[in-house]
Amino acid sequence: MHLTPSMAEAFGDWLELDRIQSALVDARPDLDGAFVLDAERPLLQTQRAGGGALLVARAVEGSAGRWIVGIPGRPDPELHEVDTQAEVVEIVLETLERSSTPTTKDTAAEGQG
Repeated sequence: MHLTPSMAEAFGDWLELDRIQSALVDARPDLDGAFVLDAERPLLQTQRAGGGALLVARAVEGSAGRWIVGIPGRPDPELHEVDTQAEVVEIVLETLERSSTPTTKDTAAEGQG
């Protein structure tokens, strides 16, 4: 069997996503088992400590290998378009760290209780 160019590209996307997940777990072993892979497309999802999801996905065709890191939030969701696996890992780790650190408002509320 020979791979068509689109099959090879899709396979490459899955390999990159696996490398991203491995780099995240290498940096934070507590993340092992915390990710959910989409069965149909290169998309990785995890939950943040403060609630809400964090998504990593390959951008739509024609984006020249870009990755999207989506951080749902109200009122302002974040959407990062990046070109390298290292950038994806950095954004995800920063986001997870930020979501596990209490904000000033959270800290003040704890002191009142």
